[in-house]
Amino acid sequence: MKTFFVSLLFLFSDVVFGADHKKEPLPIPADIDVCEKDTECVIVSHRHCCGTTKKAINSKYLKAYNMTPSWQKTEGGICAVIGQCLPNDDVTKTHCSKIGNEKRCIDGPRSEK
Repeated sequence: MKTFFVSLLFLFSDVVFGADHKKEPLPIPADIDVCEKDTECVIVSHRHCCGTTKKAINSKYLKAYNMTPSWQKTEGGICAVIGQCLPNDDVTKTHCSKIGNEKRCIDGPRSEK
């Protein structure tokens, strides 16, 4: 009987959270924008204390991002350091670009060189 209830609990969690919730742990927010190619990146809503409203993340983390409200905003001590940001309401494109030793999703079109 105990095994039946444990099985029922796992079945219920698969229905509520999706069967894939056990396969991949939630990402560390700092790594949510790591990518290998442009097609992995998507634009999401993001409320930043300096005024920006969009952010680029890796699409494989989209479901986790949408389920984690704390990742959808930036607040706190960093706001005083950053200062005024340019508005990005019109951003519709994103790309994967090398920054330092990693490739990261960047909001906005690729700059022409």
